[in-house]
Amino acid sequence: MIQLHLITEIDVKLAIKKMKPKTSLSPDDGLYLELKIKTVSKIAPVPKTEDTMDIANHRPIALISVLAKIFESILQRQIYAQVDNQIVNSQHGFR
Repeated sequence: MIQLHLITEIDVKLAIKKMKPKTSLSPDDGLYLELKIKTVSKIAPVPKTEDTMDIANHRPIALISVLAKIFESILQRQIYAQVDNQIVNSQHGFR
């Protein structure tokens, strides 16, 4: 069973430090605080090729809030620390 510890100020600072500045905008292009259980996100189409007129050449990207990204980063680090030794090399795609 996975056990999560309390999130500390150090956890938050580390998560913020690891964020990429150009890709860390929230759906409203700023700090977006959503105090609901579910995560709010917007889906933006990003072109795969130079042909931007063909919808088949786009892939969906979810834009989530900065707060959600920080929280997910902290949870990922806590969970990964507990399951890393259980993942065998043949499951390297999960690392």
